[in-house]
Order: sequence, then C-alpha cells, then structure tokens
Amino acid sequence: MKNLIIILFVLVHTVSYGQSKLTPKHIEKRNYQEVIGFADDDEKQDIDKFPMYPEGKKGVHKLVYKHLMYPPMAKKKGIQGDVIIQFFVDTVGEVVDIKVYKSVHPLLDQEAIRVVKKMKKWVPAQKDGQPIKVDFKLPFVFRL
Repeated sequence: MKNLIIILFVLVHTVSYGQSKLTPKHIEKRNYQEVIGFADDDEKQDIDKFPMYPEGKKGVHKLVYKHLMYPPMAKKKGIQGDVIIQFFVDTVGEVVDIKVYKSVHPLLDQEAIRVVKKMKKWVPAQKDGQPIKVDFKLPFVFRL
C-alpha cells in the first residue's frame, strides 16, 4: 500500500511552516534545531539543550515511515492535505498533550495523532541544567 501512496513527512519550523515542502534529502541537510518545529523562536532560544528523540530526526522519520498508513476511506474519497499535530515533550521525555493544530479531515487528523502516540520517550530539553517541557508542531503531508 505504501508503494501506491506518496506520503511526504516534513518536519519544519512552525514559525515558517506553510509553503515549505522538503524532501527527505533536504531534511537530512538541516540541523536538528531547524528540523523540529518549536512553538516559537523565543522558546527555542531559551533552551540550553534541545530534546532528542532516539536516533534523532532519523528516528522520527523511521517511526513515521513504519507506522503511517493512508486511511482507506480518505484514499477512496480523495482526501489529501497537510495536517499539523501539536504536542509537548515533558520534563521526563514523554509526549503529552497531543492535539490537532491544523486539520484537513478527521480521518487524516486521527492517523497523524495515532502515529505521534507511538513515539518513544525523548531525552528532555534542558534550561539551566533542569529539564523543561517543550512545545512542538509536527507537519504530516498526505498526498495521493
């Protein structure tokens, strides 16, 4: 099924999100701080140590590739678009407070949330040697 569907998974700055459509090759050339979407630039600047997903951005990419499935009903109805999921990485590295920031259709929204819920624990961000809760926005681009 994955061969029939092009699902482009893009991680970008939330502030500059929108028109940016990067291929996986482009993602690999960007550093970790630029790839993960922070809530805003001020929050990003206040972080001494950025949170890290197991295997970094490659780990996030692997997770999405392995688990993201185009919902059959959405495919049948020709539904496509960009879903943005917002979540926090808390002080112990858990992904919490997952919600849809930008919706396309409930079928695609639910699938993106389902995949984010599969994330393992992160190494939490730090400020002044203390773990802090960090807000992320993660875009999922669904294309038929």
